[in-house]
Amino acid sequence: MDVHSGWKTQITIFLISQNLSLFGSSVVGFAILWHITLETSSGVWMMLWTICTLLPQVLISLFAGVWADRYNRKLLIMLADGFTALATLVLAISFLLGFRKLELLLIASVARAIGAGVQNPAVLAIYPQLVPEEQLARVHDP
Repeated sequence: MDVHSGWKTQITIFLISQNLSLFGSSVVGFAILWHITLETSSGVWMMLWTICTLLPQVLISLFAGVWADRYNRKLLIMLADGFTALATLVLAISFLLGFRKLELLLIASVARAIGAGVQNPAVLAIYPQLVPEEQLARVHDP
């Protein structure tokens, strides 16, 4: 039996789940972007969306890297991903109920960016916990 089969299975499941999460987040972000584009055809709204998507993620990631070093990384990843999913769910329900203000898209984008800003450093920090040191270069290349 392969000595490394345990970590390979664990990292495979982790990477698949993170890629599914990233794909879902990308699709939602793309949908928000296109909705704003089709509704406004405005460069100002695109700029606002870009700021709401990037700035909170950059700012929170400054602290999230420290949190990933101090706290349970798995819990941080789950909470951040859950927070992002909850923000997306609230947005979807709001749209279904007819509340379709563009400002709501910006607020949801800020919330989703905060979740991503916590999740990304925690994901990067968890690799050494899941993979033997001599195999890290095969799994993760920053």
